[in-house]
Amino acid sequence: QILYRDYLYESASSSTWTTSWVWMTHRDKTDWSVQFQLDYQHRGDLMSLNYDLSALPGKDRFLGKLGVAYIF
Repeated sequence: QILYRDYLYESASSSTWTTSWVWMTHRDKTDWSVQFQLDYQHRGDLMSLNYDLSALPGKDRFLGKLGVAYIF
């Protein structure tokens, strides 16, 4: 059932939006960076072939990342 759900999700049409920002600064002997990323993915209709599943995978996925780096 897990493989079948994965097949339904991966075979459906999809739209993906991604944005990311990076700020970096270089000082005398140190480097700083701040990173921010947002991803949103929407899947189209998840068609069932002939199995009766108790739950279908969700159509929307959201990912958010925030990173800070200090190099000395």
